[in-house]
Amino acid sequence: MINSNKTKSYRNLGSVNVSDLKRRVEALSDSDWQIADSEKPNKFNALGRAQHLVFRFPKNLKSHLESYETSHWSGWKDIIEPIIEKAVQPFNYSKGYFPRIMLAKLPSKSEVKPHVDKSPSAQYPHKIHIPIFTNNEVFFYANGESIHMEVGQVYEVNNNQLHWAINNGNIDRIHLIFEYYSI
Repeated sequence: MINSNKTKSYRNLGSVNVSDLKRRVEALSDSDWQIADSEKPNKFNALGRAQHLVFRFPKNLKSHLESYETSHWSGWKDIIEPIIEKAVQPFNYSKGYFPRIMLAKLPSKSEVKPHVDKSPSAQYPHKIHIPIFTNNEVFFYANGESIHMEVGQVYEVNNNQLHWAINNGNIDRIHLIFEYYSI
């Protein structure tokens, strides 16, 4: 099932305050990232050296309709929920659901390889990125277009199209990434 309301490549949905989340992410050690990344369910080759702290993920990659929360969610929920609820207001859905929520760190001098999110669970929901940390040498590419995503801005990206990211800078790029759909 394809969502005809998805953007063609990417679109800016507005801005959110990420200052509390930024402070919390800054407190994560390299060891915290390594442990969380070793537990992640999304071990796809295209992700390269990207590390993830996964909070919610589909139970089965064949469907977006059922998800589970990881043990990390309870400690982050109070910070993340208000951000994602505000971020999706432009969709104006009467009731929505977030099947996938995670932090993603793209280390300096690395890339997420060109790919299409082919699992059925990723086809229908809107894919949303909110940069928490970035630098001027990070670019996201989708459907032949490129963009530098700014901290605190909310971007919908079309994960059904060929897309990738490059971090040529000297600091890690960290995004809050989640999916959203109308129930």
